[in-house]
Amino acid sequence: MDELFISLGGTELLDEVGQLWEQLNAHHISHSPHFPEQYVRKTFAARKAALLGKANGSVGVILALNAEGIPVSYCICTVQDRIGEIDSLYVLPGYRSCGLGDLLMRMALAWLTEHGVTRTRLTVAAGNEQVFGFYAKYGFYPAKTVLEQEE
Repeated sequence: MDELFISLGGTELLDEVGQLWEQLNAHHISHSPHFPEQYVRKTFAARKAALLGKANGSVGVILALNAEGIPVSYCICTVQDRIGEIDSLYVLPGYRSCGLGDLLMRMALAWLTEHGVTRTRLTVAAGNEQVFGFYAKYGFYPAKTVLEQEE
């Protein structure tokens, strides 16, 4: 495994996660059982704008870079009205199963605690349920299922 460097910052790091976010979005497109077109329409520019809209709260970005300075993993978390959210977490396939996701998740939860959250949540896209076990290690469990009509 390459040596990794971790950066913790705010909205100034958002552009660094763009390519990784695109890969996560492609994952959702290929795994969504009913709504892949919703992910096809999503762009990183729109996602970045939505996160910047949350900036009146707080936005935390944790970015892992390999020895060449290439982003290999990220986690974005936000706080609004003392509610924390793990907005997005992605690890490149070649960097999985080495504890990187665990490190980013622990850092995100610590960041949220430092920002005074009273409750923390995250959303898992339909078709990506295999991550439930990962999130259960941090006390996150399915609370409800939201159903939507197809267009």
